[in-house]
Amino acid sequence: MPAAFRTAELTFNAGKNIFLSSGYTSQAGNTYYQGVRFSDRIIITQQLGQGYCYLFLNGIKIFGFNGKEATLIAQKSFNCCVYSESYVKSESENLIKEYLRSQAAMSGNQIDNNQLETFSQSLVAETMKNQLPFRHQLNS
Repeated sequence: MPAAFRTAELTFNAGKNIFLSSGYTSQAGNTYYQGVRFSDRIIITQQLGQGYCYLFLNGIKIFGFNGKEATLIAQKSFNCCVYSESYVKSESENLIKEYLRSQAAMSGNQIDNNQLETFSQSLVAETMKNQLPFRHQLNS
């Protein structure tokens, strides 16, 4: 578990099936926080900003997770992007696909695009499943 998640206070939002960090409110009145979803293999964090009318997606970070350590494998920042769960899912799948493609290329291999898409989709889908089993890992 990344140290940032051990020290941050995460609460579980059952309605959205996501862990949320404590946030801070800017002088402009916008509140910034993270949404976090886990699987046995990856962690997806969403940097979020709640404005007056809309929830904004400010960024996505994806960590590879081997059960003990998390390593940042992909990230993307956004500007004025109104939050959409389907957009987060699609962007996460694309980030993972590009990461896997680059890793294969560095080792001199090519992987069929359909295989990359299917595997990326399955990794992201794992993080969309019930997050309650991961509650015990937050403080370990």
